[in-house]
Amino acid sequence: MKRVYPNGYWALISAGTAQPVFGTKLTATLAAPYPSRDGAYPVLTTVTVTSTVWFKKGDWVLIDPLANQTTAFREQVMVYSITDATHIVLQGLQFGHANGVWLQLAIPCTGVYVQMNPANVGLIAIGLQGVVESNGHNAIAFLNPNGAGVQPTEFVDPINGLANVMKTDDYWFDGAHTGDSILPSCTVQ
Repeated sequence: MKRVYPNGYWALISAGTAQPVFGTKLTATLAAPYPSRDGAYPVLTTVTVTSTVWFKKGDWVLIDPLANQTTAFREQVMVYSITDATHIVLQGLQFGHANGVWLQLAIPCTGVYVQMNPANVGLIAIGLQGVVESNGHNAIAFLNPNGAGVQPTEFVDPINGLANVMKTDDYWFDGAHTGDSILPSCTVQ
């Protein structure tokens, strides 16, 4: 099954700042959840995000993947339900999280495909967490703008379709121009 970004192109929020290929941002601070009455987890927590379009019930997600693990903590939790376009219910959160941290799809996939918007004006780097377009740090591939009327530049992971699966949370992008965008998709089983 193919998982695509249904809103068309996914735009770079800030040039020079890596963002997940498959993710969204929290739009409100999330307080640490209280344990259930019997003191056991998992607790269900409603989270406000920019968009829920990437997520489905039962997906695994990473919340705050850039956390320093000292004062903020990365967590891998499950999507319990999607309430609406900007609210998602997560199961098993244990920590609070700041407004603006990433919520990243973290599921196995057998293929990743990213196409550059032909209207982009700057270079896009596809890579691992911490990818930097300006110096190629953690980059896997560069997508060059080539203008309308030409086949857009694309990235297909070289291990696409092999027996060893990839994870959606391995893919990040950065670019030279805020607002430049990509058309990402992944193949899941």
